Amino acid sequence: FSYMGVSWQGGVPIAPANPFFLNDDYAHLDLRAGIKFDPVSIQLYVTNVTDSGAYQSIFTTAPTAYQGTILRPRTFGANVRFDF
Repeated sequence: FSYMGVSWQGGVPIAPANPFFLNDDYAHLDLRAGIKFDPVSIQLYVTNVTDSGAYQSIFTTAPTAYQGTILRPRTFGANVRFDF
């Protein structure tokens, strides 16, 4: 689990007329579970369980252009490992 509080972002020298952005807070939860039967181990995982589409960062690149990075969408997966 991780939590990012409210943050101010943006405002670059090439676009001084653009204000800073108030980036809302968000929570991010990943889950993982596994089992091992020698020589095989299996792990199942889910990332971004709540499927939060929060912005990790946002900023201006020109007077009317914005750029940001969002959290990856919910992802399910499995890892299988064989020990020799």
